[in-house]
Amino acid sequence: MQIVPEIAPQAETLTVFQRTRHWIRFLDDYHRQVSSGKKWLLSHVPYYRNWYRFKLFWVYGDGIWESLHRDPAWPHPARSMNAENDRHRQLLVQNLTEALDSDADLMAKVIPDYPPFAKRMLIDNHWCKTLKRNNVELVTGPVKKITRKGIVDSQDTEHSVDVIIYATGFEATYFLKPMDIRGRSGQSLTALWGDDARMHLGMTLPDFPNFFVLYGPNTNLAHGGSHIFHVECQSQYIAKCITHMIGKNYREIEVRREPYEDYNRRLDEKHAQLVWSHPGVDSWYKNSRGRVVSVSPWRLVDYFHMTREPDLGDFNLAR
Repeated sequence: MQIVPEIAPQAETLTVFQRTRHWIRFLDDYHRQVSSGKKWLLSHVPYYRNWYRFKLFWVYGDGIWESLHRDPAWPHPARSMNAENDRHRQLLVQNLTEALDSDADLMAKVIPDYPPFAKRMLIDNHWCKTLKRNNVELVTGPVKKITRKGIVDSQDTEHSVDVIIYATGFEATYFLKPMDIRGRSGQSLTALWGDDARMHLGMTLPDFPNFFVLYGPNTNLAHGGSHIFHVECQSQYIAKCITHMIGKNYREIEVRREPYEDYNRRLDEKHAQLVWSHPGVDSWYKNSRGRVVSVSPWRLVDYFHMTREPDLGDFNLAR
């Protein structure tokens, strides 16, 4: 979505191959300069900066968390999770319909049939405008093959092209790959995990003493919020573990298997209630077996409390 609007005015023709449809939000303030009045308030009014940051933190973070839960009594589970989630859907559909000038063909190609937030929400004020250009064609479905002349789509139509630009992502479910990290028993972390990485609080695991990571499994944020805040929570937790080791002259710290397994059990149970586990959606949040391994199911405030003070009873410590 970042590439197409920039190069469409420069190309004679541009063909976009879209495998899946994504929900798109339109934000009036996107790319807009911060006003001089707002800058003055941030610089001169006591605590305005704190309030403004908290407002953004709530609106684009935990404020939408409840709308991501599955309501067992909701009569339209294929399209939305609950009444609030359906209101999000209606607003998004209305905005897309207006942006596409009610073009039935484009609407069928662009508007998703799954609940909002099940995949990464995209934000771009120029995507729909670009799709309406006369020199832009949107092709849906997977690419079948690449030939000497161009690209063959799923309908066996060959599209002649001069240049192919890949925007195909990366292996989001293979954490720490290709590093070769081995635990106490010699077990390779890559072999242990495959695409099913698990850690206690997303930071550490049994058989790997003195090993902590930032931004590990199930610590990505899909409902919004600040990755910086999440990493600060993790950094504080790890620093306190290290401080305790130094203060008590411990040589090793290793999370016990029981709290590790209990945490991941609770994590999976929570994800089963949330939009990212929706059966009609395939995304990079999930591994090959459909388990959500990338994103966190917790509110930011919950993760803050989970990581504020390490429970040293969760660890084996050795001198």
